[in-house]
Formats: sequence, C-alpha cells, structure tokens
Amino acid sequence: MNFKKILFVADNFYPEVCASTNRSYANIKAWRDIGHKIEVVTTAPNFPKGKVFEGYKNWFQTTHEIKDIPIHRVLTFIVSNSGFFLRILDFLSFAFFGALRSLFIKSDIIYTSSPQFFVNFIGLFYKLFKRKKWILEIRDLWPESIVAVGKMNEGVVYNILKKLEHFFYRYADEIIVVTKQQKETLVNEGIEKDKIHIFYNGISSFEENKVLNDSLSEFEQYTDKKVLGYLGTIGDAHDLESIIHLIKEIPKYHLLIVGEGAKKKKLESIIKKENIQNVSIHNGVSRDLIPFLIKFVDIGLVHLKNNKTFRGALPSKIFELASLRVPIMCGVQGEAREMINHYKIGSCFELTLESFKRCLDEIFEKEIPEKKFKDFEALFQRKNIAIKIAEQLF
Repeated sequence: MNFKKILFVADNFYPEVCASTNRSYANIKAWRDIGHKIEVVTTAPNFPKGKVFEGYKNWFQTTHEIKDIPIHRVLTFIVSNSGFFLRILDFLSFAFFGALRSLFIKSDIIYTSSPQFFVNFIGLFYKLFKRKKWILEIRDLWPESIVAVGKMNEGVVYNILKKLEHFFYRYADEIIVVTKQQKETLVNEGIEKDKIHIFYNGISSFEENKVLNDSLSEFEQYTDKKVLGYLGTIGDAHDLESIIHLIKEIPKYHLLIVGEGAKKKKLESIIKKENIQNVSIHNGVSRDLIPFLIKFVDIGLVHLKNNKTFRGALPSKIFELASLRVPIMCGVQGEAREMINHYKIGSCFELTLESFKRCLDEIFEKEIPEKKFKDFEALFQRKNIAIKIAEQLF
C-alpha cells in the first residue's frame, strides 16, 4: 500500500462525545495503524453545551497530540448546540479559520467529514489552492436535515444552500455516504454515480477504563426497574418528547435518558410539569463509562423523527448497542428498520401506544441469542470499514 499524508477536517472531534467524533476518532486510529500519516484540523472541544472543555482554549491556533496524531484546533465563534443562525456563525467561523490553518499543512489528501455542512468550504479551498484530492464524507444530508427538524423552510435560503451543496459534491473527487438511500438521493439529483461510495457506520471499541469511581452510583436506583435507555445527544431530530408521552402510559417500564443537547431543558420541563414518574434524565457521561452504565439498561432506544430525510439514516447507536449485547428498540424508518429486522437484534415500532407497548413487551419476553449480536458485530467492525476506505480511496 502507498502510504499517504491525510489532512482530516471536522468541526467536532475527540474528546467530545457524539456519534461523529466516535466514528472519526476510530477511523483515524485505524488509518494511522496501517501506516498513513494523519493530521487533524478541528475546533476547541465544546459540544454540546458550547463551553470549552477544561484544559483547552478557544484561540487562533493551538496544536497538541492525541496518541501521536497532531491535532490543530482553531478559533471559532462558540455557541451551544441550539438555535440556528448563531450556530451558522459558529460553522462559518470554523470554515474560515480552518481553511487558513489548513494552508500550512502538507498532505496528499484532504478528508472533510460532516456534520457540519460548511466544513466543506475547507475541502474546496484546499483542493483549489493545493491541487490535492478531496474526499467528502456525508453523514447527514444538508440542508434537508435542517428542514426535517423544523429549523428551516424550503424557501430562498434553502435553495441557496441546496445549490451550494451540489457545488461541493461536484467539486469533490470522492464522496462517502453511509446508506443506500443517501446514494440514491444524490444520484437522482444529478451527482456522478461512480464517485459516490457507501461505507456503513460500524462498531468501534470502547477505551478501557480500569478505574471506575462513584460517578455511576446515581444509576443504581434503576437496578430493579425495567429500563428502556436512551444514551446520546438529546436533539431536535430524536423526537424524545413523543417517546416520553408514550411511555408515561406504561408505568411498569422506565425511560432513562442520559445525554446533553438542545432539547434537554424542554424535556425536563415536560417531566416536571406533567409529574411523569417513570422518566428520568441524567447528564451525559464520557464514552469510556458507557459499558459500565449499560448494565442498568435492559433495552436500548434508537429513534428519529418520522421524516423522509431520516429514513435514509443508520444511527450509530444501533452498532454501539449491538456491540454491548443490548436489545434494540428501533423507531427509525427505512434502512435502520430493515437492518434490525434482518439481523434480528431487536424490534421496531410505530409511534402509537399500541405498537410501542407491543415492542417493549416483545423484547422483554423473548431473549435475543448472543450469536445474533456476534454475527452482526463481525460484519460491521469499524476498523475493517476504515481499512476498506483507505484501500479504495486513498
């Protein structure tokens, strides 16, 4: 293999805890381990609260290493993961300062990873000025996903962003998507079929945590409950409000939500106002604690709004829960549902009380054989998927 210098650019990166950072960090470690030289341009870690993590600073440029990988962090206009226009300023500030920083980094390939959408300005800028190959990785279709969560209407701004989206796609040398439907959407919109590659989300190993302190003692109260657990970002797309209103009608089950995000305060307000006793929300935990936290969870929830844009999604929670041998309760339409049913690692529901209750009862009453999870895990190892990306595209 001809080893390459890769400049990886993403708005979110380790030590932030979300699906995109977990995926990016795992891919980068896999590429490094097979001999490629990786450097990262990103922001000061602040997601999702919009507060810079302890030990970091939001400055014009700082550089440090994580496991021998150079990480270049640039100045951005930092806001919490809520609102729309302020977040756009956040993304654009990263595009500007990230593009400037990238000019001083030598590489053979620039690899931009969404979200966020405007990171692709950096890829375009680098390709034009440095004449290097540009790989554009799409995790969410933009601006469709913004419309899907009700943050934008299909008006003038949408049409401008849609033209910009297609401009990026046409200039990129290679495009990575994570589902068949995403590829079909782009092809139907006139993007060249042969440069669009499907690489599914996968299972990443968890960092070993040898010292477990009392940070999870607050969860011991759930030991004797039948727990449906949601672990992750509490955002507009996840529609947890609907789930809360369903499960409150089934008091024998308890919904445990662990995470941060734009909708957290609203959900807490609903629980308090309606005096819902069988739903709890806790602060997010670091990813290395999830294997310990999961022992308090009987079923893992995966849910997105029922919107045509999200029917092409394959949430990374599916892969993480399967790796931890947790049965999955899936409320996502499309390929996610097909995957759950095909590999028999959980059950799926419609957003009605009858369907929701049936799904919960079914999973509790029928144990899923461990072999189902092992077979699934063998097929979707993140490291193997990352190696395939390198072999085919680098």
